Amino acid sequence: MEAHEQNPNSLAEQALAAIDLPPANAEQRAALKESIATEGVLVAVIVSAGPALEGAVADGQARVELCAELGIDCPSEQRVFASEAEFQLYRLLTNSKRRQLPAAQLIRIGLALEPLERARAAARKAQGKGKRRGEKALPVALPEEKGETRELIARQVGLKPSSYARGAKVLCEGSPALVAAFEAGRETVNSAHRRLQAEQRRSERLALAERLQRQPLPLPEGRFPVLVLDPPWPEQGELPYPTESLEAIAALSLAELLTEDASVWLWTTNRFLFEAEAIGRERWGLERRGVLTWAKDRLGTGFPLRGQTEHCLLFSQGKPLFLPGGASTLLHGPVREHSRKPEKFYELVEALCPGAKLELFARERRPGWHVWGAETARFPARSPDEEEAA
Repeated sequence: MEAHEQNPNSLAEQALAAIDLPPANAEQRAALKESIATEGVLVAVIVSAGPALEGAVADGQARVELCAELGIDCPSEQRVFASEAEFQLYRLLTNSKRRQLPAAQLIRIGLALEPLERARAAARKAQGKGKRRGEKALPVALPEEKGETRELIARQVGLKPSSYARGAKVLCEGSPALVAAFEAGRETVNSAHRRLQAEQRRSERLALAERLQRQPLPLPEGRFPVLVLDPPWPEQGELPYPTESLEAIAALSLAELLTEDASVWLWTTNRFLFEAEAIGRERWGLERRGVLTWAKDRLGTGFPLRGQTEHCLLFSQGKPLFLPGGASTLLHGPVREHSRKPEKFYELVEALCPGAKLELFARERRPGWHVWGAETARFPARSPDEEEAA
């Protein structure tokens, strides 16, 4: 091991020792003292038999102190602890179960254990390499020792793996204010994780807006007979991307991108349906040819009507070619990530409109299409078979 690397046991010992369990309050201490005075010590104190921290109390320090105050003997049992990390883990887990520690503190314990558990897993894997089954020096003897590191840790601290993972993400990536609220119990695991996601979306949006302000994206070169665009309309609320004003959207130089005969598919929300049509006709000089409505598979937000549709206005310049096929004005498709359109829409455009295709404000790459935008790799492309299976 190189000099700058620390032993995982040492890291775990330091981290576990740094976790302070909340002391019993006066009411709890008084109740325990009364119980000991009337019934004696019902659960023996656990004392380390070594080799680590020999003689130290691993569980029951309050019982030891109260027995001394009452002048009675305190029964104890010896337990072997191979390392300080094992001692601290026993101390923390035993008390966490008894005192019902908050989730944030349980996850702190788990995070301290992760380097140790990963080292143990690596050691098992390394010493078992090349040996037949049953010849391993560090066998996995218990069911609770099987599984991924975080699953093991989650079980040890008494949490579901999903709750542990979300809470760990909050503690490791959340803002100081969010972490403080979570540790103080003002946020649950789920509410803290939702706040973290909102924080991260806000941070990503601001970073993207600053990058685009410093270095605006030039429009692609060439002209296209088919254009699809989903502008960042100035909707209210927390969005995962920076929005643009209606004037900025209307100022797009579409004329530089279109062939003499071209079709334009303009996505818009219910709120900006009429503004989108006005921009297409009055600012871009296009002729409206129809409206495609996406019927979503679940309700969205809104008042007094909750949105379950989104619209794509079909415009034309000149006389573009449309292939026969009987396409409907109603499109059914599942809701995916925010602003991601259904795969069936792209299939419809490909079936109806021949020629080279360009998508502006694209958030995923698509075979045979030209794409433009600041987040063209935001979503991984999926095949039609994968889409159908989803």
